[in-house]
Amino acid sequence: METGERTATLRDIRDLCQIYEITDPLVREGLNTLAREARQRGWWQNYEDLGKVTTLIDLQTAAVSVTEYQTSVVPGLLQTEVYTRAIIRGLLPGIRQETLEERTEARLVRQRLLEGEDAPRYWVLLDESVLRRQIGGHVAMKAQLEKLITMADLSNITIQVIPYEVGAHPGLNSNFTFLEFGEELIGPVVFVEGLAGDLYLEHRTDIERYREAIEHLRAVAISPVESLNFIKKIVERGA
Repeated sequence: METGERTATLRDIRDLCQIYEITDPLVREGLNTLAREARQRGWWQNYEDLGKVTTLIDLQTAAVSVTEYQTSVVPGLLQTEVYTRAIIRGLLPGIRQETLEERTEARLVRQRLLEGEDAPRYWVLLDESVLRRQIGGHVAMKAQLEKLITMADLSNITIQVIPYEVGAHPGLNSNFTFLEFGEELIGPVVFVEGLAGDLYLEHRTDIERYREAIEHLRAVAISPVESLNFIKKIVERGA
């Protein structure tokens, strides 16, 4: 950062403000704004095809807590290589092989976010359909479920399953990612992905609506321990 090879991230700003004892909230927010608006060059800029995903990657890199809810597929941060390739190929049947490989590699690199001392807390809420949908074939799906079991052992990762028997719930019609950046950084951001485009929600009413949905989903989901056993049973029965 001092040699100019990269600019400061939001997490850098937070840590440096603590080190230099900068307590003025206006100064801190001003520095955060500069960091957000700067053209930061991260690892993802080595991949020309990522396009609109770079904003989400930047936010995930700065977040201290990420909560993700999925109704159909395993979140990208927890996918195996084979599962990732099958997902991308399924969504984009006409994709060029070179582009497919680049996107797959980039997604696997993204998973490093969950490693190390600065890894964010990652809370994943999965509808049961995510575990039942056969993506990439039986062998690939079994390997994917086994990876979920392995990742659930990490101290910063929590996985909960919402079984079919719960019925209707607030997350039925929307996948989303809820990102939090710590008290001294920007407020929470909700990322909602869809065919019509991606949304980044920051308004207080939106944040509260999704926060309430998360609380409800955590309440109706089975516990992390039960969820792990639930996934193991599916693997034992042949995915």
